[in-house]
Amino acid sequence: MSFPVESKNRYAELVQNTSAPRQENFISIPGPAGPRGEQGPKGEVGPKGERGPKGEDGKPGLNGKDGKDGSPFILKNNQNPGFAKYYDSGKKTYRLGADQGDEGWVKVSVDVDRFIEDYLPDGSGTLYNKNSKLINLKGLNIGSIVRVVYEFEVESLVPNTELWCRSTMDEQEQSTFLASFKYPHTYSVSTEHAMIIEKMIERQNGIFTEIRSDYDCLLKIKSFTVYVM
Repeated sequence: MSFPVESKNRYAELVQNTSAPRQENFISIPGPAGPRGEQGPKGEVGPKGERGPKGEDGKPGLNGKDGKDGSPFILKNNQNPGFAKYYDSGKKTYRLGADQGDEGWVKVSVDVDRFIEDYLPDGSGTLYNKNSKLINLKGLNIGSIVRVVYEFEVESLVPNTELWCRSTMDEQEQSTFLASFKYPHTYSVSTEHAMIIEKMIERQNGIFTEIRSDYDCLLKIKSFTVYVM
């Protein structure tokens, strides 16, 4: 079998004149950054870490400046505060009732057996005069506040006996209702009166004390405590 020579030569020529396909290389170039996305949800808290080792002690600081001396506690009336307590011997008994004393008011006083005067106001002297049987105010300043706490022992003899106490300093007077004793019995009673020294004559006269009851009863003084400020 034979091929045409012209056809064969034509094919070879076409092959020689045909160039190989060109290869091209491409390089990627990054584009501009996109917009920032929204913040994601908060993550869970991690486990607590272990405590670190103790640090070294710091150096001592510098000494501070000296403070100013404090002023003593003195009231505007320049009265130094203080107190005293006077205990009764318990030997004397007062009989009270509507027909006793001055319209039922019976003057009472302390038969001093022992006392506490370690905390008297500076320069005041004793706060109870054993001779006059009065609370002594002569060493105190005008404007001083005097508080007296009275302690009594009362034996009521009649049911529903009522008891009052009164303190008098010149024209000043303070009275209090102490109690109503429903049954005959022995009771411990206390009350407090507060007065202000306003005049010189009040300093001179001091304070005297009276007790009153509507029915018969017996009373003993236990103590008077005098506070000054």
